Amino acid sequence: MKCAKIHLRMDPAKVHLLKFILEGYDGLAVVTTEDPARGSVVVSVPPGRKEEAEGVILQVFEELDLGPKG
Repeated sequence: MKCAKIHLRMDPAKVHLLKFILEGYDGLAVVTTEDPARGSVVVSVPPGRKEEAEGVILQVFEELDLGPKG
């Protein structure tokens, strides 16, 4: 089973929010921080759930203003 990878750049101070929300959806995704200072993260998503994960990510980014600052 190969997971899809979604690479994101976001506000470093809010990475924990994305991680908390996505991992709350049972089996939807695992968030790994690549570069904490830049807010670079990778979201690993199991087969068949990428579209669902992308929808949740878009909604969370909009509602919580998680985009990179500056």
